[in-house]
Amino acid sequence: MQSRRLAVAQLLALLVKPLEWHMYMLGGLMILALYLQIVLCPIGILLLLSLIVMAIIEGPMGYFLVGSSALLGMFIGILWAESIRKKYGVLRFHAWLLSTPEIDGWRDKDGKPIKRYRR
Repeated sequence: MQSRRLAVAQLLALLVKPLEWHMYMLGGLMILALYLQIVLCPIGILLLLSLIVMAIIEGPMGYFLVGSSALLGMFIGILWAESIRKKYGVLRFHAWLLSTPEIDGWRDKDGKPIKRYRR
């Protein structure tokens, strides 16, 4: 009876391990996607600004401006994403961005609910 329980436990562990790996892989991909969102924000902003300026400056100088602003945005984005990852963590930062005091039930030091808009 004991050996049968051990065999069932080993079989169950064998079946559960790939599911655990799958969940870890999905979690890692989610963190990677959120990290890339932080990196892509400065790139997008600088590219939009450089495309507006490119409407004024035509020719090879405009293309150089777009390429250099994309590289600068990537550099700024990576530095910003790394500072956020080290200081807060990627998931915690995005959770803070999406949080709402009214819905989350935040309270001040006196225990009163925090309201975003005071009248």
